[in-house]
Amino acid sequence: GPALKWLNAATADTSFDTRSTAETELLGQIIADTDADFLHWAVHQVITWQNDWVPPRLLHVHGTDDRIFPSEHISHAVWLECAGHFMIVLRAA
Repeated sequence: GPALKWLNAATADTSFDTRSTAETELLGQIIADTDADFLHWAVHQVITWQNDWVPPRLLHVHGTDDRIFPSEHISHAVWLECAGHFMIVLRAA
């Protein structure tokens, strides 16, 4: 609950690879708006994920510098060089 949100906010800039004050503020607002129950559920899902099947039409775009889901643990991806976890905002174009 609240402790998980606090930890997420305290480590957000490093973990999500924000690069400006505006990005930090946006990420902070996203964290503040995230429901604590959903955050707990989502972390549990990531930790206990057991999928062995990759859908044939899946396109997984992943950043090589993602600190949340490091690239050495990811396969079957299209790699976006020098992109972190916040690439959906930073590299949207």
